[in-house]
Amino acid sequence: MNELHPEIQTALEEIRKSQFDAARQRCEQLLQANAADDEAIHLLGVIAFQQRDYATALTEFKKAVELQPKAHYYNNLGNVYSDLGQFDLAKGAYQSALRINPSFAGSCTNLGNLFLRQGNAEQAMFYYQKSLRINPRQIEVYLSMGNLYMDLKRYKQASEQLQKALEIQPGQPEILNNLGSLAQAQNQPDEAVGYYEQALASKPGFVPALINLAELKASQRDFEAAEALHRQAIESAPQSVEIKLRAARLLHFQRKSDAAEALYREISELDPRQEIAWLGLAEFAAVRGDIQGALDMYQTAHKLNPNNPDTCYNLGSLLKEVGQLELASHYLNEALRLQG
Repeated sequence: MNELHPEIQTALEEIRKSQFDAARQRCEQLLQANAADDEAIHLLGVIAFQQRDYATALTEFKKAVELQPKAHYYNNLGNVYSDLGQFDLAKGAYQSALRINPSFAGSCTNLGNLFLRQGNAEQAMFYYQKSLRINPRQIEVYLSMGNLYMDLKRYKQASEQLQKALEIQPGQPEILNNLGSLAQAQNQPDEAVGYYEQALASKPGFVPALINLAELKASQRDFEAAEALHRQAIESAPQSVEIKLRAARLLHFQRKSDAAEALYREISELDPRQEIAWLGLAEFAAVRGDIQGALDMYQTAHKLNPNNPDTCYNLGSLLKEVGQLELASHYLNEALRLQG
């Protein structure tokens, strides 16, 4: 294998540090000296891909493979097609990479991921196993296999894959979190708590473990602990709508109206497309007697999802209350139709 040009090595390091402008400028300077520098062209594709500029990434990767058909060029071309949902083209690119280098584990893994996305568990497993035969120390592949076995409810095999990953990297929080999920799926709550707590000891603020542990505590009706874990998760990921929705729903369930409403309002500001937030806000407004406010919020929720019978029913009921009988009848009939 030819040694990379020092400037290419520097550009790679800049990409790893997300210094994309510096890396792009370095590659463009190399191309001014040699317009056929396939590594520089390939790295321009990598930069574009990292920045989700798929059109540019496709152009640059295609140029690179035309100049030098290298396995990692085809693999990255496949990644772009995969992200775009063009699975046949992605599969073709990954297979081209393997024809050039049959020992290229990354393309085996990516083919496994691709087949998994298409719902073909058998083919996914085949390529994951092939990838591990090439390189048996790939934690992410063991994690993928563990998750696949867990989805298939083949818990023993799932545990074996996750334990192999843990042997390679003890204390890795994602592995520990997945072992917790596996224990929880098998109705082993104490073991699940142990794994989640190990994950958090390894990486305080690790959001997946905080969320999973919060859900487990809530299922055990330890709401105080669940709320505390949700607060920690929000501190770790303050822009996460999903976490705030989980926290708001738990508060709503406990009838902690002020706290739940405040979170629903935050969610509606972060992402106005969240139907659940508008429904929660509408309910609280109606309870306060703010009928017009409740109607406005139910209307917003209805625009987001016109096929929710509960929203139609609540709109109809409130409109009937304020004397708009014709419109109320429309929504109430729509609710009946949707439920039928």
